[in-house]
Amino acid sequence: MAMKNGYRLTMVLVVLLGTILSASGQTLDIDPAYPRWFKYGDEYVALSGNGLWILIANPELGVVEHNDHARRWGANANRTALTAFCHTGLCPWERTGPGRANDGKPRFNLDRFNEAYWERAVEYVEDARKKGMPELMP
Repeated sequence: MAMKNGYRLTMVLVVLLGTILSASGQTLDIDPAYPRWFKYGDEYVALSGNGLWILIANPELGVVEHNDHARRWGANANRTALTAFCHTGLCPWERTGPGRANDGKPRFNLDRFNEAYWERAVEYVEDARKKGMPELMP
């Protein structure tokens, strides 16, 4: 059962991220003629940016301010993680149990997404897109 839920969750995440990225009309691609280069739309790019792994999980950090700061310093890409450090703030799934996790809080319910978390993730990606910065989310 856990494997089935994990597979289903992975597919939902892939579809969600694909939808967000394709909505921008631009994707970060490897150039088939020059496989050492990335293309963002029609432009060749060398990725230069920063990563704040906890940005999505921590609602006290400003998404727009973070992206503005990165652009001022010349970044053309951002990197964050979807599930890093979610034990300290927002998490992709609701913590409704059943039972308790090792940290004493209710276990994650992999059948119920945390809407606030995903709204923040979409806000982050959309703002980065407006600023012309592809978002890398390992």
